[in-house]
Amino acid sequence: MGVPDLVALLDAAPAGLRTLRGEVRRWQDVEAVSRAMRRWNESRHAVYPRGVQAGETPRPGVHELWTRVWYAAPDRWREEEGGVLRLGRDDRRWDGDASAVTERRTPAAGVGHALEPLLFPGALLGAFRFVDVTGTTALGRACLRARTVRRRGHGARHRAAGPVRGLLDHRVTVDAEHGILLRDEALLDGEPVDVTELTALVVDEPLGDDTFRLPAGVAVRTVAEERARQLREAGADPAGVDLDDDSAVAGTLLRARHVAAGPPWGEPGVEDAAAHYVPWDPPPADPAAAEAAIRAAFHAHGATDATGTDLVNVQGGE
Repeated sequence: MGVPDLVALLDAAPAGLRTLRGEVRRWQDVEAVSRAMRRWNESRHAVYPRGVQAGETPRPGVHELWTRVWYAAPDRWREEEGGVLRLGRDDRRWDGDASAVTERRTPAAGVGHALEPLLFPGALLGAFRFVDVTGTTALGRACLRARTVRRRGHGARHRAAGPVRGLLDHRVTVDAEHGILLRDEALLDGEPVDVTELTALVVDEPLGDDTFRLPAGVAVRTVAEERARQLREAGADPAGVDLDDDSAVAGTLLRARHVAAGPPWGEPGVEDAAAHYVPWDPPPADPAAAEAAIRAAFHAHGATDATGTDLVNVQGGE
């Protein structure tokens, strides 16, 4: 089997999968990932906070997260992560904890944060090329393993991405029957620094309907009730906010949190803001024209090219 077979598998995933249960392990070398981002910033002459540009070494450490997962085709799923509960069935999903959850309607079937990049890895197709496809086994299952090479200049991020994963090449292990990702390793200098993998995997075992029901006694909030709660916790009055308006709620939350944080993040003056960043190059010859161009780009950030596929005022806006 070669690249065409792998592409077909990923594109059709999770073809034929009836049920799945297991654990998703997400592991990250924090210092190495910060180093990768710093390299990328330097390659693009980015402007970023003083401490990063000065080459301060981030604190070493490993971040690891485990999520128990269940899935039954086509639209039932459950994730438990510490005290967090996420659950979906039909056109609804709930997220919260064992005491209270928020109910949301979804336009189409989907899955949770941990399951999505593994069950629906087709977004890899646009962001990467595949090389060195070989047969292997993992978790007792026949698989294909391959390396990915990021397409030059491509702005896409695959669904497992944090801000760095889409910038790195990967080594992936794909189930040869269903096309789901069993292991995805983001590589820096050939070594894995950010890994997502399925463990304790059981496929096509019957799962009872109770698996996808809310625990007894859990309180169910509407989206509006949850947004009002968040606003009150941030110190804002929800009475004056349209709770059905995503941008109005987000803007009010952002302002309230900035004010609560205080300087320099609350209401910094121009001097405070300028001192926080280090210019990469000399200032523009015409500061007024540069400021006007920046303001115009922000106001027109949604402008596209003639094909409608590229945001022309956004770097990497494909």
